[in-house]
Amino acid sequence: EKSTKRVLGKNIWEKHFEADSLFPRIECINKNKTQGLRLFFHYGGTKNAVAEFQLFSINNKYVIPRKAVVVKATKFKSGNNIILGLSKKKVVAILGKGFEVISNNNHKEEIRYYTDDPEAKMLKRYGGVAYFIKCIFKNDKLVQYNFGFEYP
Repeated sequence: EKSTKRVLGKNIWEKHFEADSLFPRIECINKNKTQGLRLFFHYGGTKNAVAEFQLFSINNKYVIPRKAVVVKATKFKSGNNIILGLSKKKVVAILGKGFEVISNNNHKEEIRYYTDDPEAKMLKRYGGVAYFIKCIFKNDKLVQYNFGFEYP
């Protein structure tokens, strides 16, 4: 909660909205308008406590939401240095080989890391039930990166 307010401002919650059958979210857009970062909040959670993150590439069909926040960053980067555009080989080198291939077709591949092990560091630290990372590659380049806690 504190880092959400520190990074995006104390009144950032006013920018949250719900649409497209997704959880309530705050949508951030980089200054070049080529990448987005969605901060999802689970029902029953606390204000400004982000439960899931989604980095995504913006294409010409994307319509920037009215409440989106344009930030100074030129690109978004996760805490473990994942950025859009990385190859699958590089992402696996960072995250490890413990993933499952969800789909692989039409030059697109989706892989997923998942744990619901109560002894996992991430779950113990934050009191979550399950943690996931989802990577979508198009022509071997990362175009979407989701991570966070599964909704109980």
